[in-house]
Amino acid sequence: MVDAVKEHLISFGIDFKRDFASAQVGAAVNKKYIRVFDVIGQFCFNHAIHLAITDTFYNKLDSAQEEGDFDDILIYDVDDFDNVSDLEFLKNEIIEEIHYHDVLKQARKIVKFIKLSSVRNHIFQSKVIFKYNKEIELKLDVKTRWNSVPDLLQPIIETKHILIETFNELNANSMIENFCISKCISIFKISLRKE
Repeated sequence: MVDAVKEHLISFGIDFKRDFASAQVGAAVNKKYIRVFDVIGQFCFNHAIHLAITDTFYNKLDSAQEEGDFDDILIYDVDDFDNVSDLEFLKNEIIEEIHYHDVLKQARKIVKFIKLSSVRNHIFQSKVIFKYNKEIELKLDVKTRWNSVPDLLQPIIETKHILIETFNELNANSMIENFCISKCISIFKISLRKE
């Protein structure tokens, strides 16, 4: 089949080696196509970035990651540091790991809990209107559009205390366990600023 395609293109004066290149998204079938046809192939970096971000935001950690891979941990000896400032630098380098999948899952659960009941939504919105003199709509994100994540998280952060009040009033305290969404909103804001 490859030879038939090449012969057909040669009949139009197109030489695969000289005239043909291909831009791809990096799927396995595209890699095979480039290998079989022996053409210059350029993979799309935008697609790669999108896949990396969606992997970070939406994929669960496997059990090996959750338990921690201790082979990669560097062990420092006090003698390795010249002075106290080196230790402070190391301390600042250690950052608490945020599991974005869990944060987004919790945020979606909160939005659905409020929005899927007209009674709960009315209780929540009445408290929001009392405090802000306007409604603040809770929105779900679109998994294929990661730039919708701030639209999911921002209203939850703005109304965090009202949500806690509402959950207490509705005896739904389990909804606010590990309410860690505020830890990662600034990271999303920086990376997804709307101009």
